[in-house]
Amino acid sequence: MHPIKNLFTRQVLFFSLITVFFFACVSAQKRAKEQLDKGNYAEAVQLYEYVLKRNPNDPEATSGLKAARAGYLDKKLIDVRMARQSGNFVAAGETLLEVIQKQKDWGIAAGSKSSLTQAEESEEFFKATRKVVNDEVAAGRPLKASQFVVKFEKVLNTLNPKMVGQMNAKISDAGKKDCEARQKKIPKESNFFTREFLAQYCAFFGASFSGGKGSAPKSGDGAITLFGDVMVENAVEGLTGTRKLLFEQALIDGFKSTAWFYPSTQEALGIRIKGAFTEKHNKTVIVSRHNYTIQEPYTAYEDVKKSRTYPVTTSKQVNGRWQEVTEYKTQEYYEKVPVTRHRDIQQVYTYSATEHDQNLALDLWAGWNLKGSSAQVAFANNAKGSGIEHKENQPNIGLKPAVPQLVDVDAWLKTNAADWKAKVADALSLRWVELYCKPSSDGNDPASVQEDVHRCTRQRPTGSVTSYSSFAESWFQNQMGMSVAETLAVLVAKK
Repeated sequence: MHPIKNLFTRQVLFFSLITVFFFACVSAQKRAKEQLDKGNYAEAVQLYEYVLKRNPNDPEATSGLKAARAGYLDKKLIDVRMARQSGNFVAAGETLLEVIQKQKDWGIAAGSKSSLTQAEESEEFFKATRKVVNDEVAAGRPLKASQFVVKFEKVLNTLNPKMVGQMNAKISDAGKKDCEARQKKIPKESNFFTREFLAQYCAFFGASFSGGKGSAPKSGDGAITLFGDVMVENAVEGLTGTRKLLFEQALIDGFKSTAWFYPSTQEALGIRIKGAFTEKHNKTVIVSRHNYTIQEPYTAYEDVKKSRTYPVTTSKQVNGRWQEVTEYKTQEYYEKVPVTRHRDIQQVYTYSATEHDQNLALDLWAGWNLKGSSAQVAFANNAKGSGIEHKENQPNIGLKPAVPQLVDVDAWLKTNAADWKAKVADALSLRWVELYCKPSSDGNDPASVQEDVHRCTRQRPTGSVTSYSSFAESWFQNQMGMSVAETLAVLVAKK
């Protein structure tokens, strides 16, 4: 392209982009102002931020964003008040947390009117928190009280950190007393799963647990067996070395993620793996053909329109006398002339290549015996790879080197090992739930019911086990004031 024309084209493109950018910002700013006027502060904030991201020095957008953010915080504080007045202290606290975080992120403080509202609502929320703590402690649910305080500690500490410390101390004292009371209600030499839970529960409040966990149930107890290890018998054909160990370790890791695993016991679970891994990769040398087209010039004769002039003598009367006059006329005619044209000629380039055909197949089976009954899990997967390989590089005819689409065998096996681990864990978890997540004792014996609950909840939801059993949820709601998941989350967070 001519340099001057090229420069002109680039300038036109540049100014076109500037125009589009300008009108996009103007449009966004107009919509931001409309949302601000309607009181839709969240939408206005997003639009003003969009404008300022593209034009940081826009004074109108800067002013608009400041007003939108202030309006957003004011509206949120009204939401806090409405939630508090309706008795929904959790919603009030969560909204207060959002306000505090936004103020931190935006680097702004509430205005004088909003500041007063925020201070009032924070004080009211503090009073509500003390009531929640007192009520939960009085109801024998110190863990629920602790959960509430921890969740809203950021709000509470802005008002009176010393009082927060006193509330935590009150909760801790109540938790220690509750720990001692719960220990007295369980038999000294049994109820392993209850003791396991109480050890964690008491540790949360810094209380000593004198009962210990006791010995893990063994097969001789006739009830349940926990295992500290796995004895793997690997009879999978086609897997050797690190590949063989990969699937053994995946199985062990899958087992250790379930309720059956208890590292302090010497019991070992025997698991036999069998199956096969096959890897077939056929390579065939072939003669390949690359079709391409060339342009061949040739001469054609085509009719070309031409014209010529010629004289014509006629007689005309001039001043009353006849005279001969010469005139010229134009005549058009066609003449065949040679013209260079091009035609497509199909060509074939022959070369040697390698055709690949790859097939991977993995078929696994694992079996074990738990509580007198056998169980098993199966896993199968396959993959294919194929393609043509050659190194011909003929850019003038459009031929480039080719690489076949083959499967990375080791990467594929690692992915399958992870899936195998999940499959094993899922099967073992389901087996635990089938055996132990149902009441097996007299509902009138609290200690036995509690043991059933903690035995069941030792298996966390995973894979096909999507939730805790209803009888366990009912016990936790009654005893802790929270769901199983909420209770365990609080205990784990303290570690």
